[in-house]
Amino acid sequence: MKNKNPNRDKYLDYSDHLFKWVDALGIHQTFFGKLFSYLESKLGVKRLLSVFVFSIFVSLLVNLSINSTHSYRLGQIASSDITAPVSFTMVDEKNTFLSKQEAVNNVSPVFDYYPQAYEKLIKKTKFTFEFFRNKKVNNENEPIDELKAHFESKMGSDISLELFIWLVESQFSIDIERAILQNLSNWSNKMIYDGAISSQTENINTITVKGMESEGESLYNIELLLDIRKKKFFSFVKLKFENKPSSFFENIKKISYSLIVPNLIFNVSETEFRRTKAISQVRVAKIKINRNQLIVAKGDLIQSSHLKILSEIQKLNSFKTILFKIFLTTILIFILATIFLSFVKRFTANKVNIVTKDLTILSTVTLVSLLTIKLFIFVSETSFYSFMSDHIGPESLMYLAPLAMAPMLAGLLVSSGELVWLFTILFTVFVSLMVDFNLNLMIVTLGSGVAAARGVYSCKKRNDIYFAGFRAGIVAMLLVILIS
Repeated sequence: MKNKNPNRDKYLDYSDHLFKWVDALGIHQTFFGKLFSYLESKLGVKRLLSVFVFSIFVSLLVNLSINSTHSYRLGQIASSDITAPVSFTMVDEKNTFLSKQEAVNNVSPVFDYYPQAYEKLIKKTKFTFEFFRNKKVNNENEPIDELKAHFESKMGSDISLELFIWLVESQFSIDIERAILQNLSNWSNKMIYDGAISSQTENINTITVKGMESEGESLYNIELLLDIRKKKFFSFVKLKFENKPSSFFENIKKISYSLIVPNLIFNVSETEFRRTKAISQVRVAKIKINRNQLIVAKGDLIQSSHLKILSEIQKLNSFKTILFKIFLTTILIFILATIFLSFVKRFTANKVNIVTKDLTILSTVTLVSLLTIKLFIFVSETSFYSFMSDHIGPESLMYLAPLAMAPMLAGLLVSSGELVWLFTILFTVFVSLMVDFNLNLMIVTLGSGVAAARGVYSCKKRNDIYFAGFRAGIVAMLLVILIS
């Protein structure tokens, strides 16, 4: 009969040979070996490395998407509902452009008041008329075209050949000069601008005027100003002359209108500076896209607005973006796990003896539970939701996931109650990371997890496990009802 208790006196533990072989290498005597031993004694490097590796696996489960990506084109008919796999925020280019355009329109054009404009014009008119009267101009002495060009260069404005001939025939009469100067003097008290320069592509209601008397700048309604393009709004004064035909006053009116110049000069640089500043102060409009939000319904045409959202989703699912998210999430989870272990070690030192076996169990339970929840969410969103979308939303199916699985297993396998409670909180954070920090799901996970861990803690019969699961389900259902 075979001996059930064989003699193990000659048994050799080959792990001792491995340790002796490593010690024989003398690595612990080198600089790096001594540094590692020092860090291990002070910081527990081995445990920190284990926590970091654990954080990497959790981050992979949290961030990696199982959903397959598709390419779409403009005008394509959606073969199925297209939803957002994650929550994200993107720039609303259309509303941002409209906001910037509104900000530009709210900035009034800036004009510099130039009161000397008509003072110089009146002096120039007096000098020119006196010069041509004294010259006793006639068509025989000098060609009319040369005379007209000479006159226009001195006046700084153009007139028709017909009017110039009339002036020559009138010998640049002092009456004509006096009538023109009277109108120029009246208009000098007005604010005149050139609308063709300042408002080529915009409808302005007000303008900003700088340099009016002692004031720094003032805002004026555009209706109170005169635009040199609209001559009909310039009042013409007729002086009383005896035996003058109506054509006399009509010609004076035409000449006077041709001499009008703006005394409000459009300040291009100041206007552009203010508009640029206004644009820089416009807040960028953003669109919030929630997880599982419907982007394109089945059978609808994919439009340009849809393509912008879909391209943003493709950017989020790109390898570089996911790798960056995994890196940041790993750092976050590593910090949380380190704080968790430090808290347990410091504040429960007299009650809890943390052993490697317990940490290994909790790590394995966490990874298995997260993987199970990830697969459940994937299956529910791709299969169940396709024929239940008319009755429930995609977020509702997440509450059916085994959220209390990890706390329940931890309560069964780990004897320390304090460690289980803290683990439940940490696991809740991991689940919330997986679902874009969904607060409602986080509350349900925490409540059902605590109920499940409490139910299986120190259980003695198999029915206790069934009852704990039932109680966790009841708690989750009540929390979902209260939240909704």
